[in-house]
Amino acid sequence: MSGILIAFVLAFLILNYKEAEGDTTSTMDTQVLSAVTPSTEDTAKATADDEITPTADSTSDNETAVNDSDTLAADSKQDISLATDNSMEEESSDAASSTTESVTQIPDTQAANGSASGTSSNTAATTATIAPTSTPALTEEAVSTVDNDIEIGETDLTGLIDDIDEVSTLFDEEEITETNDSITYVTFNGSDITITGSGCKESDGNLLIKSSGTYVLSGTFTGGFVIINVDEEEAVELVLNGVIITNTDGAAIYIKDSPYTQITLMDGTTNKLTDGSEYVYEDAENEEPSATLFSKDDLTITGTGTLIIDSNFKDAIVCKDTLTIESGTFTITSVDDGIIGRDMLLINDGTFTIDCAGDGLKSTNDETTETGSILIKDGVFMISSDADGIQAVAYLAIEDGDFTILSGVASINYDSGDASAKCLKANTSILIGGGTFDLTSQEDTIHSDAIITIDGGTFTLDAEDDGIHSDTQLTINAGTIIITASYEGLEGTNIDITGGNITVNASDDGINVAGGTDSLTGGSYQDTFSSAGSRALNISGGTITVTAAGDGLDANGSIYISGGTIYVNGPTSSGNGALDYDAVCQITGGELVLAGSSGMAQAPDSSSTQNTLAATFLQTMSSGTVIEIKDSSGNTVLSYTLTKNAQSFIVSLAALKTGSTYTLYANGSSQGSATISSVITYINGSSSGGTLPGSTSPGGTMPGNRR
Repeated sequence: MSGILIAFVLAFLILNYKEAEGDTTSTMDTQVLSAVTPSTEDTAKATADDEITPTADSTSDNETAVNDSDTLAADSKQDISLATDNSMEEESSDAASSTTESVTQIPDTQAANGSASGTSSNTAATTATIAPTSTPALTEEAVSTVDNDIEIGETDLTGLIDDIDEVSTLFDEEEITETNDSITYVTFNGSDITITGSGCKESDGNLLIKSSGTYVLSGTFTGGFVIINVDEEEAVELVLNGVIITNTDGAAIYIKDSPYTQITLMDGTTNKLTDGSEYVYEDAENEEPSATLFSKDDLTITGTGTLIIDSNFKDAIVCKDTLTIESGTFTITSVDDGIIGRDMLLINDGTFTIDCAGDGLKSTNDETTETGSILIKDGVFMISSDADGIQAVAYLAIEDGDFTILSGVASINYDSGDASAKCLKANTSILIGGGTFDLTSQEDTIHSDAIITIDGGTFTLDAEDDGIHSDTQLTINAGTIIITASYEGLEGTNIDITGGNITVNASDDGINVAGGTDSLTGGSYQDTFSSAGSRALNISGGTITVTAAGDGLDANGSIYISGGTIYVNGPTSSGNGALDYDAVCQITGGELVLAGSSGMAQAPDSSSTQNTLAATFLQTMSSGTVIEIKDSSGNTVLSYTLTKNAQSFIVSLAALKTGSTYTLYANGSSQGSATISSVITYINGSSSGGTLPGSTSPGGTMPGNRR
């Protein structure tokens, strides 16, 4: 139920946030980002002009390309449009497909007719430099085509959020229905800018976009940056078609004022943005822009091309509103953060390689409870960060994806007392529905200041501190989790495990139920948790294997086991026990095997309904010893091979029947027998459920243990 509650809270918060934002974006209700067509007049000219040559190799090929382009345009209408009305999408698709044939001929038409509208100051050279072969990619693929799996009102976080089929308003709610009426082509050559079309101009060595429309950029630009400053409430699409932009004085692309901007990475192209190590701010008062790609308004990045960003000043991509990444391949090197969506970061798909000195992915707006979240539907993520790999100030929700994250381990300047170096981190909640995670961190690999819910996925975690840490509630319902190294494996104020396959290796406690917050003290990890009977570890399913140098299962409160299979190996030190609890340890089902030292050993208590056999060997059994429990007929009830040295061996199984006699063997040698007459029965002690030799607290406490 916790997953359902979290989901409703998340949906509620996002809805409230978008409703609050609605007044500023409602004027976009009739806009669209899609395959863009020329005017009727231009189309007529293109048709009538016999001197215009097609960009395809032959007429036949060109017809095929046009037909393909029609289909792509129709698809793009449905994919790019954020509308939920299917009929509206179909009408837009029909409109696009009816006019797409002329799209790829705009440069040729304008060149043949000597059009100079919308050109920069070097007008004479504008049309002369545009050749029919300058836009082959646009013949192969219409501008704005994208496989948009996440749509308004149709985002389904299947397996992540139970009982919720739709989380609406993850993106803008506006229905975008009207087609832009022009494509403008911009070719860079060093500091020279050649423009074919309208809506933009050269301004002080920069490219200034002042009107809505689609702008296709290509070439190498070293003269300045691209700035989008649209007065009217309309949308801009920026198509990167093999462009390299280097600005030594500031950002490469600055979206200053544009209600909705989409950047499309053209299929088969590689695009690169580079900034300088020192900025001359365009907006000095607000110190903006402050990233290589900087947007003050909502931004969507899509397409199947590649974007390389070399950030030398601060961050690589910053959006101060909602940043949506639908697809693309991203290679980012940054002296600070990689990608920031301040209000919200939404990723549908893509391939991300990020090497940064700060955080990899980040959402930062903590001014309201409705902002600061990251939602990832799918993608491939390879992040090497000196700080956190992925950090959300509110919610982090992951449905699927492939994540390889190194946090805090690659930096020689890392100071554990100064910065956070966690792989996945959120202040409010982390929800994971699936995916593959290979996480290595200087601190916790997965950390939430509140709630963590794992409903699936495959995890390989290597942590200097905790494998998975929640300050409040940790719930694991499914998935394969392998914690190869940690200080403490699983930690939370309350932990519920209902399923999954979990393997924990810990230098201290394997699974720890405590309270408080996670912190560093004196160079080592000290969790400021206190004992409290209300805190609990609840296990009702799954397979759990714990290897711990400290306590195996440790609750500063109670432990309740009703199902699942649990194996604990260790500790070997007499100062710790395979089982450690302060209030109650009640077992009513499942399978529990505890092997470890005897000095602080505890067994489940007498409130249990499933029988337990607890034994202390007269000498320490070495790793590799085969331990067997057999009934009076010689049938093997349990066979277990020790993975560490052990002197205490405690077993609770449904097969242990009251009134039956069982014998314990070590490598075939009998270690003692006992007849079960109560829920706790001791071998080498009282067969009626009393104590082992030297114990002072019958019914659960073994020799020398603290209470």
